[in-house]
Amino acid sequence: MNIEKIEQTCDAWLRNREMTGGILIVRRRDEILYRQAFGYADPAGRRPTAFTDLWRMMSMTKPVTAAAVMQLAERGLLDIDRPVSDWLPAFGSPRVADDDRYRGADPFRNRDGFTPEGVKTVPASRPVTPRDLLTHTSGLEQGPVGQMCGAFRGERKTLGDVVDHYAAWPLDFDPGTQEGYSPQAGFDVLLYCAFNFEAYVEEGSDNAFGRLKVIHARMNSDLHMATDLKETGGGNPFIVFGEPDIDIRRTEDDELVVEIRGVDVYDPKNDEVRSDNADDIDCWMLDTDYNEEAFFARHVYFP
Repeated sequence: MNIEKIEQTCDAWLRNREMTGGILIVRRRDEILYRQAFGYADPAGRRPTAFTDLWRMMSMTKPVTAAAVMQLAERGLLDIDRPVSDWLPAFGSPRVADDDRYRGADPFRNRDGFTPEGVKTVPASRPVTPRDLLTHTSGLEQGPVGQMCGAFRGERKTLGDVVDHYAAWPLDFDPGTQEGYSPQAGFDVLLYCAFNFEAYVEEGSDNAFGRLKVIHARMNSDLHMATDLKETGGGNPFIVFGEPDIDIRRTEDDELVVEIRGVDVYDPKNDEVRSDNADDIDCWMLDTDYNEEAFFARHVYFP
């Protein structure tokens, strides 16, 4: 950690009025490695920032997700310099805005009549990588064109819809050439899907990233043979159930009564989540020895 570079950067932000004040704390486990206050909490009254000041915190899923990504990189499970399109093919041919209508002192002067498809573009010099996304250098929604594209979100029922929307929009600059803040992404769920997990995942399954609960979804092995099973009809339907809506109450005899009101169901065939009420549930199952990893139907009840 280069403390001198940290302080030079913060001082430059203050001189350029990119911030009026702030507090930076670098912590590793239980040890505080660095702690410093910069600038003013009240610029008009010239009151310096103090460690007792209260701050409004925003965009906290970004550092949480970044920490999870870097843990995977640290273990050699993810290369942050590979193209994002290796995982999200929709980003396979990124294009960069090259349109004088959205440059200059007032890049929003031609907002009326703007459409993402109408922006003049050129091919990006290289693909977007996870490193670009982590360092705010991807060009995705990081300038005037991207911000105006944000008004054209349309109906997005699934995460796949969100990805397709972003991939279709022009980048504001070539990946890695500039920095910019992307305020509109709005992802707030961290979900790992795999056919099997390494031991470190199981060991850390009880550790949340801040207040964000990480969900490890172990997929049915039938998905390896999805095409063959669809053609032969030899596979069982693969459906993921969400957390049911239940009401638990205790009777005068000290017994617990569980009322099931409904459940959310994810259908991977149609890539959608539907909400079913109790009348649509054909049966319900209990695992009286659930280990938070694998569910076994030890009791099955039919209404």
